Amino acid sequence: MYAFLVKRIIHTIFVVFGVTLLSFFLIHLSGDPTGLLLPPGATNEDRAEFRQRMGFDEPLIIQYKLFLFNAVKGDFGKSYYFNQSVMKLIGERVPATVELNLVAMLMALGVAIPLGVISAKKKDSLIDRTGMVGAIFGMSMPNYWLGMMLIILFAVKLGWLPTSGRGGFEHLILPSIALAAGMWALFARLTRSLMIEVFSEDYIRTARAKGLKEGRVVLRHAIKNGMIPLVTVVGIQVGQLISGTVIVEVVFGWPGIGRLIVQAIFARDYPTVQACVLILAVAFVLINMLVDVLYIYLDPRIKIN
Repeated sequence: MYAFLVKRIIHTIFVVFGVTLLSFFLIHLSGDPTGLLLPPGATNEDRAEFRQRMGFDEPLIIQYKLFLFNAVKGDFGKSYYFNQSVMKLIGERVPATVELNLVAMLMALGVAIPLGVISAKKKDSLIDRTGMVGAIFGMSMPNYWLGMMLIILFAVKLGWLPTSGRGGFEHLILPSIALAAGMWALFARLTRSLMIEVFSEDYIRTARAKGLKEGRVVLRHAIKNGMIPLVTVVGIQVGQLISGTVIVEVVFGWPGIGRLIVQAIFARDYPTVQACVLILAVAFVLINMLVDVLYIYLDPRIKIN
């Protein structure tokens, strides 16, 4: 286990380094932000002095080395656009993004797993076909389009829920549904396929022959042994969840990291973009490492190297 964790940590360092390198040079391809940060009447002397003070006149490789050195110390500098510490800015937005992602993931799993199990037990029934048709619709709808449709129906037409912002639980409902719909559909279809296969295994028939209650057979034997592929997909979907959060947060005006990244990109706020990308990359890699560890709990027969 320790050797595995050491290897994954080393792998994480290389991945994060590659992400920082790629994001740094790509964001700088968008051009010099001096024109956006100075007033329109600024003279050429003002622009030259500003570029020298901000370090924009240095070669990109020197700027990258300085960024990397400061990032290791947890210092991402000051936001050009928001005029405050980048870490303070991100710290204010992280809870909103974590809250939205967590609720969306729990909503997707909470609906998908029971639906997939029921569909598998009642294969080819009306419940099975209805659930799978709904899953197909969920997979085919882009989350930004679904988000706007939800706003029009439940917020504008019916007035049941707020259109945007963060507040009580009512503010979470629409963005969480928009973010969870695609995952719910994928998880439901995958769970159904896994459970159909598991229910045909000999150990399930043996458990039933011993007189175990159906609920215990499903919970203690079928689901636990059939969830490893689902755990893999959940880990992969974390990346999709993070990318989807950016769009959903913009649609619903949710004050999280996704919306912050979009604002920073349009403002060419290099420090904020680089810090957000780095933090999201680290979060993604750590979550995938956690998924690998969960394999051992779900199936001790799995060997890790």
